[in-house]
Amino acid sequence: MSQKYVAISVGVSAPMVSQWESGIKQPSKENLVKLANLFGVSTDFLLDHTIETNETTFTPDERQLILIYRQLNQTGRDLLISSAHSILAQEALRQDGSASSAK
Repeated sequence: MSQKYVAISVGVSAPMVSQWESGIKQPSKENLVKLANLFGVSTDFLLDHTIETNETTFTPDERQLILIYRQLNQTGRDLLISSAHSILAQEALRQDGSASSAK
């Protein structure tokens, strides 16, 4: 999601979104609620910077994947999951090939 898209959706300028991302400025309570609605998360999630579920803490990259997933329709979600499984299978094959050549 681009800064421009977020800015238009929330009703602020793209440079303001950039300042939020870099920590120079913080969004108002009203804009925080708009951001939470846009990303499909709670305001607590945006303020806390971590998600803890069953003692699992997600990294920023993992949180980004969750946000992207939540924005997709069911077809997009299915495609993302299928792609992830393909990548895992390819990595497993590469690791098996590396282990075999090391013997």
